[in-house]
Amino acid sequence: MQPNVPVGWRGLGFSRRFWAALVLAGIGAGLGAIVLMDLLRAVQHLAYGYSHGSFLAGVRAAPRGRTIMAMAAAAVIGSGVWYLLRRLRPGGVGLLEAVWQRTGELPYVKTVITATTEMVIVGLGAALGREGAPKDAAGALAAKLADLTHLSPSERRLLVACGAGAGLAAVYNVPLGGALFALEVLLGTLSLPLVLPALAASAIATAVGWIGLPDHPVYRVAAVKVSASEAVFAACAGILAGVLGVAYVRMIAWAKLRRPSGVALFPSMIVVFVALGATALVYPSLLGNGLPLAQLTFTGSVGVGALAVLWILRPLFTGACLRSGALGGLLTPTLCYGALVGGLAGAGWEHVWPGAAVGMCAVIGAAAMLSAAMQAPLTAVVLLIELTGRVDSLLVPGLLAVAGASLVARMLDDRSIYTAPMRLGRSDGELRVRPAGAGDLPVLAGWLAGSARLSSYRALPAEFRDLIAGQAGRAQNGDASADAPADARGAVVLVAEDMGGNLEGVAVIRPGSGGPEPRSPGSGGPGSGGGGSGYSVPAIRLVVWEQSSADPARIAAALLVAALEYLAAMGAGRDSILVSVARRDRGAREALEQAGWSMSESRWRIALGLIPGELSYRYQA
Repeated sequence: MQPNVPVGWRGLGFSRRFWAALVLAGIGAGLGAIVLMDLLRAVQHLAYGYSHGSFLAGVRAAPRGRTIMAMAAAAVIGSGVWYLLRRLRPGGVGLLEAVWQRTGELPYVKTVITATTEMVIVGLGAALGREGAPKDAAGALAAKLADLTHLSPSERRLLVACGAGAGLAAVYNVPLGGALFALEVLLGTLSLPLVLPALAASAIATAVGWIGLPDHPVYRVAAVKVSASEAVFAACAGILAGVLGVAYVRMIAWAKLRRPSGVALFPSMIVVFVALGATALVYPSLLGNGLPLAQLTFTGSVGVGALAVLWILRPLFTGACLRSGALGGLLTPTLCYGALVGGLAGAGWEHVWPGAAVGMCAVIGAAAMLSAAMQAPLTAVVLLIELTGRVDSLLVPGLLAVAGASLVARMLDDRSIYTAPMRLGRSDGELRVRPAGAGDLPVLAGWLAGSARLSSYRALPAEFRDLIAGQAGRAQNGDASADAPADARGAVVLVAEDMGGNLEGVAVIRPGSGGPEPRSPGSGGPGSGGGGSGYSVPAIRLVVWEQSSADPARIAAALLVAALEYLAAMGAGRDSILVSVARRDRGAREALEQAGWSMSESRWRIALGLIPGELSYRYQA
């Protein structure tokens, strides 16, 4: 059997209701993209007083006062709608959090209103992307269809991700890119059972979108014959894009984590948007999602002086819009920023090694920046192909740049523009889940035993591979070393921590096997891991710090999602997994019950023997 086909997988692996909902989600995503794009164009024409031609041409021809008024209107509309939504419909989660930390539940009405508002303010000139609205709206529709068809939590989560990818596919005419976005960015896997629904949803949405949207590539790029100069430039540009991409991601995270709340939305958005409108009087290409500016850069129509100014102003105003409290997409602004970086670097490269066209350097820089900022190299490459329609010699330098950018970005910071800004109930940073390293074992064992000082905990960067229960026991006794050999029977340990390195929770994953269950250190008898009984059911053990300032249910959900994705890659179905939590971890129990898990009559033997009184849960489809 192929390694990307899970053991025991037969057919398509999903219910008929799921496939019916998937088709409807694809159709809805395509129709929704048409409606939202018509709304965008109507707002642009009304705001800037033009009836034909490009948005940039309309902005340039508009009276100077009209630009300021349009941006002020965007600030008033955006702040007013989002303030009322927070007051009248508090709570709820966004698309990314719904897919990553939950089971795909999305508030339909609130998400659709938010998406519509996003499209209006982008049409008025906010420096944000237009893909966020159709992506979120399609995800909300998919969540509603999942509720109507009574899908299981796992199928709902998959349907929401596929719907969101389909919305992106329809609005940009990128069916394969939309599918890969759903898989690589939202689901984090290319497993064959998930590839098929993602491709189907994106293909349906794109085909439906052709009713009212263009069926040609978004950007026009001339065919070129790549020279040696451009190939070497691509390798260097990948490194540059990796470094700048990390800085860009951190800026986006900083801006999103410091959004104002309450009435502070009004002055914040008005100041930023009016400042953007005033600056656009000199540089009108700063307005909107950046598509016209990227197109000009791809054709080499932007002078070096303008490139030098815009590559600073464009990302700064995108971050400022987010910091003010506005919502919007980031794909096109990121691509535009990469095009400006690539074009400016290409202009300088021309003095080092002539032969590299500035426009082609801009395309290469755009792909590299997308890869570094999204942490999704495959999606970046495919988007480069579908957005430009170029499948020729340009692909080779593009691949070189994408590979270099991804490698450098991962070495410096493994977060993306989507993961970095996520705040999980903390006021001092985000939460991330990562594999434990061998050097973490003493702290983990002491933490589980309740003897570690969490305020002084700092995660070590050691890479994790197959840590076993016996090693954790030796670590508790103080004789484990950072280079202790891994055992083939071993458990996988994941840790959840805030960005300051403070430990928040632990998940111990035991893949099922027919071997004997390890004896817990210094204990025996029922429930302690003693005895010689075998185990065959994969097991996840969740422990969340009960004094955490973050929401324990969110910590548990983040750990559970990461652990389930690991076991899914190992071929385990969710209904065959047993999850164990300490009795005191109410937040973990609530997270499991919300995700469709219920108390199991059978008990998982405590492998580590450190936390007494655990409860077992099984998934109920």
